[in-house]
Amino acid sequence: MATTTSSYGGRIQCILLSTLDGYVIYERFYDQFNDIQKAEIRTSFDEAVGSHDVVHGLEVVGRFKNGKVVGLVSEEVILFALGTGNYDELILLDFLESLVGVLKDVLPGTQQGLSDGVLFQQYVDLAHAINEMCKDGMIELVDPKAIERAMNLKMMSYKSGQQQTQMNDTLKGLVKKFTSKEIKLSR
Repeated sequence: MATTTSSYGGRIQCILLSTLDGYVIYERFYDQFNDIQKAEIRTSFDEAVGSHDVVHGLEVVGRFKNGKVVGLVSEEVILFALGTGNYDELILLDFLESLVGVLKDVLPGTQQGLSDGVLFQQYVDLAHAINEMCKDGMIELVDPKAIERAMNLKMMSYKSGQQQTQMNDTLKGLVKKFTSKEIKLSR
């Protein structure tokens, strides 16, 4: 079921997916952070994992200033979220679990598990899925079918826009051709 939780005070400040070794696969900041602040947020994610054995299913929590940090290990990927206000650890963890489920449902090749290689291959769809789930830091859709429909509609709109641009270019070319002195219509 498609749910929206915009009634919560606060928001998600950052979503980050990394390899088990800590290499960033995807990150999205929903507020304006400078490079130093972004590095501090990444460090808080790393500190949340700390000395834990990084195994599938591991859930970690931490803090960053007035925010809450949550991490979830899913196969070969660690998903992190930083939330403020009423976006507490339980809401963030629920969001990350939903994100794993959505990615496995909508991205080809992820049904057996999340891996950096598959996520890089599907990077555009990964970004679209996360954007549908979390808009401007507010959790929106969490239903995989609704997200997939939204992604398909956007892709159709994008492809339609590309076709319209190609048609406009073709028409411009024809107009130029027919208005130039090189072509003369016979009567």
